Amino acid sequence: MDDILKRLGSDAMLLLLDVDSTFTRDNILKQALFHGVSLTRIAFLGKLKWEQHLDRAGACDVVLDTFVYGAHTTCSDMIWMGVPVIALESK
Repeated sequence: MDDILKRLGSDAMLLLLDVDSTFTRDNILKQALFHGVSLTRIAFLGKLKWEQHLDRAGACDVVLDTFVYGAHTTCSDMIWMGVPVIALESK
């Protein structure tokens, strides 16, 4: 997380957090602080209707397909919208 955000300058990371989990949110924010990433660069998003999701996703410059829980349908949506996707090669 820290390497990608540091290379991208002032860009933000948008994370879908579809449950109200203070534990998960706090752990992500603690990791960001540990790696020197400003908390203002991390936004937690809730689920939206599909059309609204596509509108919101159109503002993205790049999508990170994370390991072990991938982007799934969001990744496919982004590719169809022309947004580049970064993914780890599975071994």
